[in-house]
Amino acid sequence: MASSSETNPSLIISGILILIIGLLAGWLFGTNQGYFKSKTGTKSTLPFQCQYDDNSLCGGESEVKNIIKSGDYQKILELQNTVAVTCDDQTLFNPNMCEGVENGTILSGYVVGENQGEGTTFPKAEFEKFLADRFAKNSPYRFIGTVEGLNMAMIITVSKDNNDLLAFPLKKTGNEWKMDYILIGVPSEDFMGLKQEILGYIR
Repeated sequence: MASSSETNPSLIISGILILIIGLLAGWLFGTNQGYFKSKTGTKSTLPFQCQYDDNSLCGGESEVKNIIKSGDYQKILELQNTVAVTCDDQTLFNPNMCEGVENGTILSGYVVGENQGEGTTFPKAEFEKFLADRFAKNSPYRFIGTVEGLNMAMIITVSKDNNDLLAFPLKKTGNEWKMDYILIGVPSEDFMGLKQEILGYIR
């Protein structure tokens, strides 16, 4: 009869198997971590984490994606600030909404900028009509990407036929991401290629 001090061979084999399984699990976990990195290899792309340096930007981007997916252009008014315009028919950029209005009158409106063109400022009712017509013609818009800067970001979408740009030049104020104007026009290479230079459009 074997003494109690002798080691059971089956226990040794079990211990070795546990050690091997542990090593394999560690190797697999370490190897597969790469699948959870973004294209930069430094930021997580898991659903509950934001891929941007400023985590709050994911909220602004999500709002824009919901707008273009649902076609609810009214939500753009919630993202966009109004501007005060002093009407003066002696200036070069007197907006259309100042026509027939006495010089010096201050009006509130929404600015529409145009890539490779000139923009204008609309009163609320006309801005809503402008957006309604544009969405009716060009939806569904397609999300291209976001270019992030310091407290600013340009979110780029294009029309279904890729002929019309709809960009959201957002700025961060406090914890909110808002824009002073919306940008339309030609989806030029710098926008489609998500070039960092397009942040220069944000004022």
